[in-house]
Amino acid sequence: MSNLNYKTKKEIIIENAYRDPFLKIEDLAELADTTSKYVRTILSDANVSLMELRKEYARRIEEKKYCPSDRIILNYLSKASLFKKKNFSSSEVLYINNPLDVNNIAGQIQRNFFYQSYCLKVKKSTWGLASVFLDKRYFQEQEALSFEALLEIFNESLDGKELEISNLDIIVDLATEQISSHLGIENFSPLIRIKQNLLLKGEIVVLFLLYFDARKISFSLSHNGGITIKRRDYSI
Repeated sequence: MSNLNYKTKKEIIIENAYRDPFLKIEDLAELADTTSKYVRTILSDANVSLMELRKEYARRIEEKKYCPSDRIILNYLSKASLFKKKNFSSSEVLYINNPLDVNNIAGQIQRNFFYQSYCLKVKKSTWGLASVFLDKRYFQEQEALSFEALLEIFNESLDGKELEISNLDIIVDLATEQISSHLGIENFSPLIRIKQNLLLKGEIVVLFLLYFDARKISFSLSHNGGITIKRRDYSI
């Protein structure tokens, strides 16, 4: 039996404190599966003050250092230690669990969009799948882009444009055969589906679909709009 939840409690506490300083001590304790007393000890030993981190966050907002592109889910995930760019490998498979996942571009997919797909692996185990649809009118169609190249292309192409970034649409669904086979899970196992659109002048130009094995990953949203990602305790 091996446990894939290999981060220490200290690492989880410090990482999440910096990622979202508006989390309470109790929230950090829950994320690290420990006590509030232990969280306070870790923060004190590391000389980390949630109050100071919150002030710094407020200063960045006031100075307009906040970059809107950080709201794009792939940009955000690529900065998390679990989702290192090297962990994403390109795939020729189009990952769609449910036709409704692409219902808002269904009538335009073949005519206006091309796709790139990626498999997320951690220690040779598949943890997630991603499909990205890009509008041919704004992006030059290419094959087998690396994950890093994809990020560079859509960030450069959309830089300076009046981009509308949708909120994240997160649901728990049941895995259908295609997705379950690639994730290595049973059909109808719980699946986390994340969807986000990028729009220009009210039209979708990029659509992100991400699927995660709900046994391995959990997401929580904070009151300030931040995302906290946690490995779930899961042994194989």
